[in-house]
Amino acid sequence: MQATRRAQGKLIVDRLSRRSTWAFIAIALLAVASYALLAAETADERASAAEINVAGKRRMLSQQIGFLTSQALHQPTPERSALLRDALRQIEETHRQLVEGSIENGLRSPRTSRLKAAYFDPGGVDESVRTFIGLGRKMLAAPPESAEFRN
Repeated sequence: MQATRRAQGKLIVDRLSRRSTWAFIAIALLAVASYALLAAETADERASAAEINVAGKRRMLSQQIGFLTSQALHQPTPERSALLRDALRQIEETHRQLVEGSIENGLRSPRTSRLKAAYFDPGGVDESVRTFIGLGRKMLAAPPESAEFRN
């Protein structure tokens, strides 16, 4: 009888041990899955914040280009042309990062169909920015006395 009780006790302890092990494994897997979801959400939030910052930079650069262009129209100087050339280069690089993504800056390229349409459809952001940059480059290439420079 004593041996039977010991065998039953050992069997119960073994079952409880296995259940505890499985419960621990399930909790550990749940914790890992929760961490992965949280990390993915945090990464999305960081990427969104980076995209907003870079889009703001692009907007500020476009305003700076407008100001520099206005100055160049009134008093064209090599210094102002150099500033305008540098601002055009910066906005082109900033726009490229937003369109193509930049891993080192935490930027993703447009990935949803709505964003892709807003960027790449005719009359979208990509076309508008490229036209804007093209106009700035045309102005830089035209001599200050020409009608094209004034237009």
